[in-house]
Amino acid sequence: MITFDKSKQLNSTITLVNEKLNFIGNTGANDPVSIDYTPPLGDNLGYTSLELFLRSFSSCVGSAVLVLFKQKEMPVVHAQTNIVLLPCSRYCEKRPIGFPKVLQATYHRPATC
Repeated sequence: MITFDKSKQLNSTITLVNEKLNFIGNTGANDPVSIDYTPPLGDNLGYTSLELFLRSFSSCVGSAVLVLFKQKEMPVVHAQTNIVLLPCSRYCEKRPIGFPKVLQATYHRPATC
């Protein structure tokens, strides 16, 4: 198993794998991820870049909130960060360009707290 201090340096590489917008993304020693776009620009063979961004953003929000709970010694038995993007543009069927509602977070603490 390869380990390294992720706080020092992070590297990410994407490699184009077809004539459209399908990439394979690699970050550190983690499994590769297929990244693509919807037709006609892509073939829908993987996550879109926006989906990956949403996963990353929700992970950052969730981690930050849980660190605050831990610092306050507040136990958490369940945590979920849900990012919902609702398009607000006139182009919403093709490409959303704005999102008025972004974040919902749910954290459950034990009843004894």
